[in-house]
Amino acid sequence: MNHAESDDDLLLMPEVAELVRLPTATLRWMRHQGRGPQGFLVGRHVMYRRSAVRQWIREQEQAGSR
Repeated sequence: MNHAESDDDLLLMPEVAELVRLPTATLRWMRHQGRGPQGFLVGRHVMYRRSAVRQWIREQEQAGSR
């Protein structure tokens, strides 16, 4: 099944790590430090909304261009 990407899509940590091209361990450490995209727990799994990841990427772009 192929569907269009939605901002409401839920992504697992490995999917986010691939999207932002960082190792999963780095993303996990950033979460521990309170940095990185905003995620939340669903049971024992950290989930991210695609919109939160996109927003975080935009913030990184803006911070890098200052």
